[in-house]
Amino acid sequence: LFVDGDDRLSTAEALRLIDKRIVEYNEDIILYRFSKSTHSKELIIRKEYDLDIINKHNKSVTLKWLINNNCMPYATWISCIRKSVVWDKNLHFKRGIVGEDFDWALQTLNAAESIGALNDILYTYIEREGSLSSFSSVQSVKGLSYAISHWLSTRNRSCELDSYLVKIF
Repeated sequence: LFVDGDDRLSTAEALRLIDKRIVEYNEDIILYRFSKSTHSKELIIRKEYDLDIINKHNKSVTLKWLINNNCMPYATWISCIRKSVVWDKNLHFKRGIVGEDFDWALQTLNAAESIGALNDILYTYIEREGSLSSFSSVQSVKGLSYAISHWLSTRNRSCELDSYLVKIF
């Protein structure tokens, strides 16, 4: 579970809800909804997941639903990932790039065997003026280029994630 230093969990119950899901279903990745807070308002960004599809633990069907419904977890803080998945698959962030979350999302979704979801809004992203994520830059393009190159060199890639890259690029 990642929480950026300037963001926050949306509710005091967030950790309890995630823990309950882990105990009950033993999933590798748990997705949840989030809101975005600006200086003037708070907006709910992530629409509800179709829990009847995602929580059946068919990874291929889940990935297709996430892709087709524009619900891919493109940031580290949109999901909780089992530590053993990260350690056993030797997953890591590339230091010194912008947009490392995209590479991380591809790595973790590919490595996970099961994905579940909660429709609770558990995270609040605080948008700050001047944030690197608030504008495009050459550094962002370099970060995406790294993520794509890294993905293409990955063995046993998910065909659904390959399709996702084709769809967005």
